[in-house]
Amino acid sequence: MLRDGLLALALTVGLVGVSAQGQTPLAWKFNKGDSFRLETVSTVKQSMKLLDKDGKPEGKEVVQDIEYTIVVSYKVLDKTDGGVVLENKVDSMKFKNPNGAIVADEKVQGATFKITLNAKNEVTALDGYEEFMKKLAGDDSNTLKTLHAVLPKEVLMRSAREAFGFLPEKPEKTWTREFKAPMGPLGDLDVKNVYKDEGSETVSGRTVQKITYDSTVTYSPPNAQTPAGAQAPFRVVKGELKRTDQSKGTIHFDAAAGRLVALNQNIKLKGKVSLVLGAAKVDAELDQDQKTKTTLLK
Repeated sequence: MLRDGLLALALTVGLVGVSAQGQTPLAWKFNKGDSFRLETVSTVKQSMKLLDKDGKPEGKEVVQDIEYTIVVSYKVLDKTDGGVVLENKVDSMKFKNPNGAIVADEKVQGATFKITLNAKNEVTALDGYEEFMKKLAGDDSNTLKTLHAVLPKEVLMRSAREAFGFLPEKPEKTWTREFKAPMGPLGDLDVKNVYKDEGSETVSGRTVQKITYDSTVTYSPPNAQTPAGAQAPFRVVKGELKRTDQSKGTIHFDAAAGRLVALNQNIKLKGKVSLVLGAAKVDAELDQDQKTKTTLLK
């Protein structure tokens, strides 16, 4: 459960937003002392079928069905012409276990970070990572090394970049953002998002801008020489994952308030991977379906 909580945290340290010609410019608005909270509900259904030496399913299948809800809060600690400093705190994180019971993840709950953005809302620093790792590991140095491998700092930095760096630099109908999504011992994803401003609409009584976006992903396995590859309990040595669905992500952004109101996304990935666990090599066919819904809390 701890590993699932870390992955959930990496996905939700931050989130997304938009822009259009002739309308209120779409941009995050920060004033010292401001605060806001976002709730993300995510479900991940994953099937891993083990393959025989001929690359055919051998009958063994590992199925995971994960659902978690995480609430994160942001507070503007400082605002200058040069940028902004935000406090990011995990207020709560809860999982639905296989029996259907809701369980809180107390090790992740309460994690606090400080995010520094420059005038272009580019992430220049993220503080609090080492303190969080040491809190999780306690006095166990081996656990600390494993945690660094499974959740490197760059994963959290990437989440913050996605959260605040998705907007176009000038008003336009469509725009593109590209970034690398490191996944520790699993490898990396090169992600390309193409956004389109669909115009304004009303959601729950407030006027928002609707943005849709297509995501293309390119997967690459990890480098065995990196610290993540050296310390991880497992490592992908070869693999190919491709997106199989055609659905678009949807964002609702309040231009007047400068806040994300809602985000919905569904991504399906399928492919084959070769894993090394200790001295054993395992080939498997992976099928994953992830749905994410984020909303601004009042």
